[in-house]
Amino acid sequence: MTKKTISRNAGDNKYLHKDFHGALSVGIDYVHRNYGASELFKFLESRGGREAVEDFWNYLSDEFLGNLRTEVEQHGLRGCWLYWNHTLNEEAADFTMELDETAGRFKIVMHHCPSMGKLLENKHIEPYHDYCRHCDVLYRRVLEPLGYEFKIDLSDCRRARCAVIINSCAGDIKP
Repeated sequence: MTKKTISRNAGDNKYLHKDFHGALSVGIDYVHRNYGASELFKFLESRGGREAVEDFWNYLSDEFLGNLRTEVEQHGLRGCWLYWNHTLNEEAADFTMELDETAGRFKIVMHHCPSMGKLLENKHIEPYHDYCRHCDVLYRRVLEPLGYEFKIDLSDCRRARCAVIINSCAGDIKP
């Protein structure tokens, strides 16, 4: 069994993860330009309540996180490392990531989330009150049905920081 750790700084990377956050940013921009000073999640909540936001997040998880699901199905907990190693580097995030296959644990400490960080920088936009919870809903929806324990600490979101711990189920370790 191996233990791996990676640390990156935003300056090590050049651009955001284009397929998810790019689409999300375009959606927010569209709603902002066409519906006033509202972000997408606020717009959805104003139209259909919190349930509409949850439905949207569930849709994103089901339709756009097949690559995470596949990595984890094929590689077990190491699939989390493979997925987020690619994704977080592409997003230009400041993070520390650790995979301890012996302990059956994968952890991400997000020192600065580029998505929330961008929202906080834009003084003309008030971030959706529960913006960071999209990560909880999206990733939990993929990992828990595969038998993983998913924990997330969103207590420091207003500073663009969070932490995720994923624990493997018994017998998960892949070669």
